[in-house]
Amino acid sequence: HKVVEFIGAQSLNDLKGKTVFDFLHPEDRRTTITNMALGFKDASLLTKYSELRFIRFDGKVVTANVGATVIEYNGKPAIMGVIHDITEKKEIERQLLEANEMLQQISNSDGLTGIPNRRSYDEKLQQEWELAINNNQSISLLMIDIDHFKLYNDAYGHQQGDHCLQVVAKSLQQTLDGTGHFVARYGGEEFSVIIRDCDEKRTFQVAETLRTTIESLKIPHAHSSIGPFLTISIGMSSFNPTREASLHDLMKYADQALYETKRNGRNTVRIN
Repeated sequence: HKVVEFIGAQSLNDLKGKTVFDFLHPEDRRTTITNMALGFKDASLLTKYSELRFIRFDGKVVTANVGATVIEYNGKPAIMGVIHDITEKKEIERQLLEANEMLQQISNSDGLTGIPNRRSYDEKLQQEWELAINNNQSISLLMIDIDHFKLYNDAYGHQQGDHCLQVVAKSLQQTLDGTGHFVARYGGEEFSVIIRDCDEKRTFQVAETLRTTIESLKIPHAHSSIGPFLTISIGMSSFNPTREASLHDLMKYADQALYETKRNGRNTVRIN
């Protein structure tokens, strides 16, 4: 009667003449057959516990933990299986996994812009630095600052300033989609992009594309000394790192380059 309930049959008569293979998920049948064949050959080779999927009469897939052992039945070797329904347990595990993934995503995302935050950025930068060393590849940083953002906030209000950050972040991310480059909100009105295995010329082209993309949005900025629209300044540094090199130097040179472009007119890309 437990089998009737588990498999969703109406009565025991629905099960007469059928075997476990009539209900096993197609993707789990071959594994089960192989395991049984090994068990009949040598009982010690039988996998004692397996997580298998079954298809009920109503088509619903259920999951069970199946314990198997070789016994003697009517004077012949047989395999006895004990089926323990763990469908509900697996669903709880799935929901917990989804919840944990969501929490992880939230903890690594900037609450305002939705792109990766500083915490996620620091972890990614360390990973990319190690990969660059191990694979003998270059690594570059772009430090991005929205020009005269304080004046923008003062003129248009903090709510509009937040919206501006969201638009800029989305535009940077969309421009980099599919390139493998990583963009994050570094803090305040600053963003940063991590680029690995890309020579200096191509990295500069990426930076210039980002600069012109933001300028082309034509976000009004009446109090900017550069022009009528919002712009960004970008500082760039590139390394071919070794174990003796310092990740902090890569960041320091990118910061210095950003400082120089802000000091010398803004709305430009400067390489250090």
